[in-house]
Amino acid sequence: MKKTFEKVYQLKLSMRDITPQIWRRIQVPENKAKISRYFTLENKTALYTYDFGDNWEVKFRLEKILPRKEGVKYPICTAGKRAAVPKDIGGIWGYENMLEILKDPEHEEYEDAVEWLGEDFDPEYFDPKDVSF
Repeated sequence: MKKTFEKVYQLKLSMRDITPQIWRRIQVPENKAKISRYFTLENKTALYTYDFGDNWEVKFRLEKILPRKEGVKYPICTAGKRAAVPKDIGGIWGYENMLEILKDPEHEEYEDAVEWLGEDFDPEYFDPKDVSF
C-alpha cells in the first residue's frame, strides 16, 4: 500500500546577497524528507550553503503549511524570479561581473561569456515548469 501525505510545505528559497533577487517558491510533501523536523510555524527559516567553493547561501523560509491537493504531483515549483546562477561562476562577485560583461557586446570577454553560457542565456528568464526535482 502506497503511503500518502496530507500536508504540503510551501517554502520560498532565495539566493542571499543578490539584487535583484533570485528566488523559487516550492511545495513539498513531508513524507520523504521529514520537513516537519526542521520547519514549524514557530521556526520558519534555515540557511543552506550551496557550492562551498563559490559559497552561495540560500535562505529557506516556510511560508505556509497547506493541505495536499488531489491531482498535483509534488514536489512542485509554483513561482520564482530570474534564472539560476550558472555553475562555477565564482560566487557573487563572478556572477555580477558576468552580468556586466553581458551588457556590453564590446567587452573583451563578451564572446567567451556567450560561448560559455550559450546564446540563449537570459538572467531575467524563469519558468516554474523548467524546474526539476
